[in-house]
Amino acid sequence: MNTHFADEEELQRKYDYPHYEEHKQSHQQLIEQINQLKIEFFTADQISAELVD
Repeated sequence: MNTHFADEEELQRKYDYPHYEEHKQSHQQLIEQINQLKIEFFTADQISAELVD
């Protein structure tokens, strides 16, 4: 995903996409949301494993 965003942002800069900054910001927000979901997923998995033990 990071590679996709980086490639897309490079093309946007190359062709002077007028909404580049906004679009880049939306990428960053999405990455942050996914990272938070990953943390929640793995934390929940650890809690579930502790409950089973």
